[in-house]
Amino acid sequence: MAFQKPDYTDYRNHLSFEIRSDVSKYPENSSEDMNATDSIADSLLKNDPFYIKVFSSKANFWIIRHSDNRVYGPFKKQEYEVLRTELKVPIELELENKILE
Repeated sequence: MAFQKPDYTDYRNHLSFEIRSDVSKYPENSSEDMNATDSIADSLLKNDPFYIKVFSSKANFWIIRHSDNRVYGPFKKQEYEVLRTELKVPIELELENKILE
């Protein structure tokens, strides 16, 4: 289980870096390349349904199932609690309250 407060700048920087790692398109990693990939990342964050959902809440909940490497989320708390019950996540696995404050 994981709790997240999504940070737009962190997401944009990470996506921009990942896009720029395609050296066939961005061989020089120049300031122009950085501006171009920042723009692409901004577009993805604002238009892709996954990222729209990530940023639709101030807080997201995720369930990470290691047995089959599946990640479920992002969820609002109520959605998370429903899936947690459906997936039979052991009650002993609790998020720390200090994280949720």
